[in-house]
Amino acid sequence: MISQYKKDVQKQSLCIQENSFLTSLAFTNDLDIKKLSVVNCVHISLVNVPQHLESLKIIGCEVQNINPLKYLSKLEDLGLQANRISDLSSLSQLLSLKTLDLNLNWIFNVCPLQNLVNLSYLNLAENKISNTRPLQQLINLQELNLSYNNISDVDSLRTLVNLKSLNLAFNNIISVHPLQQMINLERLNLNSNTISDIQSLKHLQLSYLYLSVNCLTEECFSVLNQKQIKTIFKLNQKPATSQIILVSNRMNCIYDSLTQVERIRTNRVSLLNKKEELKVKTDLSSSWLKQIQITELAVAAMKEKECSQ
Repeated sequence: MISQYKKDVQKQSLCIQENSFLTSLAFTNDLDIKKLSVVNCVHISLVNVPQHLESLKIIGCEVQNINPLKYLSKLEDLGLQANRISDLSSLSQLLSLKTLDLNLNWIFNVCPLQNLVNLSYLNLAENKISNTRPLQQLINLQELNLSYNNISDVDSLRTLVNLKSLNLAFNNIISVHPLQQMINLERLNLNSNTISDIQSLKHLQLSYLYLSVNCLTEECFSVLNQKQIKTIFKLNQKPATSQIILVSNRMNCIYDSLTQVERIRTNRVSLLNKKEELKVKTDLSSSWLKQIQITELAVAAMKEKECSQ
């Protein structure tokens, strides 16, 4: 079944949702719409797409072939989430793109994106990406999501100094040293990696830092003085918004300088210095307290025991 929209159906925007009978879209080139959204039409294929589109969303449609998109030179906003896309070559000349969402596809190779220098938002989460080198030219990016991929080396991201938000959760990252040049970064998600040293982050003015499920110990923080720690997490400057997420690490001590901590669940906490000054945002009196053992007795012995394990 082909649905064909002709000139007499003039609209600025068109949305098609949950249509299991629609198998293909064919539009006449003179159809003057600026925005098109196709959601959860699982049997659809692209035949002819209006070339004047500025915004296009094709979400949850199991689309594999996006070749018809290569002629959309005016496209600024493109969302292709939850499809079966592996080949991005059709996007290589869409130089007007400012936002691109490719979350939840089958993407290995991001080379076709390297010339899309006007991008300010790029979401590549939940793909199969291991090489981020083609992204190093996208210097206008302000938000980048690479979570749930196979990335181990982030050295190529050091050029993205305009980033304000970076999500690298659920990868295989060991070193965050290349991130130290991202002076505009406000939000950084490093959950579920194999990071054991965060000293490179000490000069970043972060409002949100997520470090759950890594290999961090208290020594990672002890190398920094109190002033530096507050600079990292901005705890005193923005107590209502700044957060440290430390779930499932190997911490056995929370230092005096950490005056606000959220989510310390499943850490091996043996000492909370100056507990009366610690403002824990999450309720530790119920289920989480069972996972956190707090004691001030034989602290040195406990530390030694933990380090030997």
